[in-house]
Amino acid sequence: MTPLRRTVLAGAAMWLCGFGALLVFWSRWEPLAGGPPLLGLFDFLSATWGDGLLLPVAAAALTHSHAVLPPARRDVAVTGLAAAAGALAGVSTQVQWLRDDNPVPNWTFPAPHQFTAAGWYHAVFLVAACAAFGGLWVAVLYRYGTSRFRSRERRRVVPALALAALAQLCFLALLAADDRRTNDASMVTAGWASPASLPGPSS
Repeated sequence: MTPLRRTVLAGAAMWLCGFGALLVFWSRWEPLAGGPPLLGLFDFLSATWGDGLLLPVAAAALTHSHAVLPPARRDVAVTGLAAAAGALAGVSTQVQWLRDDNPVPNWTFPAPHQFTAAGWYHAVFLVAACAAFGGLWVAVLYRYGTSRFRSRERRRVVPALALAALAQLCFLALLAADDRRTNDASMVTAGWASPASLPGPSS
């Protein structure tokens, strides 16, 4: 498979499994009759611009870099360990949210210790995405560090790496903006704890 095809597939998969899937859940969601108003999918900048644009861009850019750089010794082992660490970080964020006795309710987290179906789906997706981003970042940086100095491959991936870093820094900024708007401190805490810097199910 060519680097271009891998790049496109990675970005499309991140969009479809993240924002695309949540759009399907959102289209079928109905608030409980008589219940309090809840923040919805489009109330979160990290959901719309983050999940819908920034994370797919970051995934595509990292996948492109990984495909262009030459493989390194112990490549698979290093990537696997990083992916496992990312998955554990993702699980820890979900445990943190579920244990919170006073969260800001939203359409995927309507009450303390209670996810909706969309919330459980996003929890699984978040863990998988944390593993993917953690593995990709470490794998790309490891390949970059072990490749020949001033090689053509190194020069080719610099713009993509810069784009991936910028996209995820912008995503963190959106998480912070959502935090200020909702006064939900756990959202930013979870975003910083994860190597993928992914949003919670509300986002």
